[in-house]
Amino acid sequence: MEKQIDSKSRIPFQWPIFVAILLIVAGLYLSLSPKQSPRSELKEDGRIEKQPALYEEIMSLALPLEQPKGLTVDATGRILVLGDQRVLGYRPDHRWVQEIASVGSTEAIAMDEAGAIYLLSPEGIAVFDRNGNKQREWGLPGNMTTPISLAVGEGHVYIADMGNRAVWRSDKQGREPVQVRLPRGDHFVVPSPFFDLAVSNEGDLWVVNPGKRKIYRFTPDGDLKTAWGETSMTIEGFTGCCNPTHIAVADDGTVFTSEKGFVRVKAYDSRGVFQGVVADSSCFLPGTTGLDLAVDRQGNVYILDPKKKLVRVFAKKPLAGVEP
Repeated sequence: MEKQIDSKSRIPFQWPIFVAILLIVAGLYLSLSPKQSPRSELKEDGRIEKQPALYEEIMSLALPLEQPKGLTVDATGRILVLGDQRVLGYRPDHRWVQEIASVGSTEAIAMDEAGAIYLLSPEGIAVFDRNGNKQREWGLPGNMTTPISLAVGEGHVYIADMGNRAVWRSDKQGREPVQVRLPRGDHFVVPSPFFDLAVSNEGDLWVVNPGKRKIYRFTPDGDLKTAWGETSMTIEGFTGCCNPTHIAVADDGTVFTSEKGFVRVKAYDSRGVFQGVVADSSCFLPGTTGLDLAVDRQGNVYILDPKKKLVRVFAKKPLAGVEP
């Protein structure tokens, strides 16, 4: 016969002991867990705690465009904005001065050192003088399918083709096209429609490899010089599937990058050493993408903000105790 246990004889549950054990276990877990510095903590809105911006917004230019998509600034400070199948030109004081209308489904815009305007479309490249008069045009090289980015150097024109994940170089008449190649075993990864290019004042070509969260630097002839960038949730790195989306290179070699997802604009030196934040996510509306970038001779950063329909200009903050 099974022995029955009287309920009154059961040992009562010891709540104080149970709570004490839980507190001890929690303390051990916290003491053994790796600690992160506030600098590496990524907030839900993309801001980095205790990482103040080194730049401040000094002015903005409202755009009469529904879909602004491209931005470039020349050596004189003239601003050109691409959108709604037209190009708008502004003087350095932000006064409107010109319009190139009916440019069709243009994907990207660039200017050369003389102020000539280059427009990239699915059909090819059209070149205008600084007054907006068409000078020449040519078709796309190779089997290009989805041209999305354009950069112009002293003697070369560069096109990024998302469809074939390739970068092409030609002269400024569209002749002698050749593909800019990575070392054996490396390749471009382009999961989304961002595959940006920039040319420095030295003539070097800078290319974003967004799916690998890296930036490559080539000689004008297409030889790889350096590559840097890391996938990281810290402010120094790039997050998500494919960042940065856009880059610009200043005369002093500073490389500016913009990102989607955790939307922000940052600055690096030419070796990839993080310098600081230009604009964090609090500066942008949720879901903002396509932050095209440009930089002028004074080092001011121009950000195309498609959601707010603005060109926003950021300047480096003066050092504490130093007169601007």
